[in-house]
Amino acid sequence: MHTPRTLLATVITALTLSGALVFAQTPDSTSIPTATLPGAAEGEAPALRGRLNGSIVTVNPVGGISGLNLPALQWRTLRSADSGLSAVVSLSPPDADGQVAFVTPRGLMGRNFAVYRTTSTGEELLFEGNGDPLWDHAIAPLALAPLGGRVAFVTQPAAKQRGFHPLSAGPLGLWEPARGTLRELQVMAAGERPAWFPDGQRLVYSAPASASAPGQPATSASVHLLEVDSGSDRLLAVGHSPLVSTDGATVLVTQGRQFDLILVDVANGVQRRIPRHHGLGTPIALWDSRYLIYTGRPTPSAPQGQTKHNSNLVGPKPMLALKVMDLDTGEFATLVPLIDPRNSVTAFGHALPTR
Repeated sequence: MHTPRTLLATVITALTLSGALVFAQTPDSTSIPTATLPGAAEGEAPALRGRLNGSIVTVNPVGGISGLNLPALQWRTLRSADSGLSAVVSLSPPDADGQVAFVTPRGLMGRNFAVYRTTSTGEELLFEGNGDPLWDHAIAPLALAPLGGRVAFVTQPAAKQRGFHPLSAGPLGLWEPARGTLRELQVMAAGERPAWFPDGQRLVYSAPASASAPGQPATSASVHLLEVDSGSDRLLAVGHSPLVSTDGATVLVTQGRQFDLILVDVANGVQRRIPRHHGLGTPIALWDSRYLIYTGRPTPSAPQGQTKHNSNLVGPKPMLALKVMDLDTGEFATLVPLIDPRNSVTAFGHALPTR
């Protein structure tokens, strides 16, 4: 396994002011514009917004991280944008305290990476590794445990650290905050984000597809449940991109070429297909096995927009919306009307929703 270099575990005190939490502050970046939230007249159910208790975080270029508290819909700043800090390549879902872990380039020409965690007074350097996090795909998006501070991640195999190779699969590793060390979990995982259960002791990861026999087509990727301390590992479902519900009872997985969404009961394995209604695009979080947070197409009569500061080769892209859908009733509502599709967005529920 590729082991990142010396663990520094150093608190970066110089960022205390710029990284302090500022509640009820609207980010000043055009990547997170303000707009009127659609209501019942647009076919939405605004009451859904009050049933969520947690936070949503998003990259706020350049170098910033902003959080949105639910159900208050108040913005806060975890890391100030345009303040001379390094760019944020990817970030984890927030933990129960609303903090996140994130990846930035490091070293000459950014050919190494560093993993930080935000704190109430700034940010803390956890560990470093070899390879450019953007071009070399040195490390997949992180998973920060809701409790306990553990960080799970997949890294590029050592032989491919500097070759501009896609991160299709690599060793699954773990940052242990109590010891300030990294350890291997002795499994190969697909190059995507793992997902923690609420207890911070179990996680799910995608096992890469593999050929069953010479000349035979590759098997499908599969989602496994791993007991981190014991090493017990079991198949949960066929699929990839797992998302654990805040109650730990179900896991949402993606299957097949049509990217079907399947809700899997952890206890008995029963599966339920989730229809892609109301512009459902990319799932972000699942509250209480019922309320799905996702990015997708804006409601037709809701605010629309185009991205700014675009590449001359690509041009502007349609802005997305951040929404919630009740999987039991089919009702939905917009949480953030305009989201830049180029920015990473993650979320986590602090507690069960109010019914």
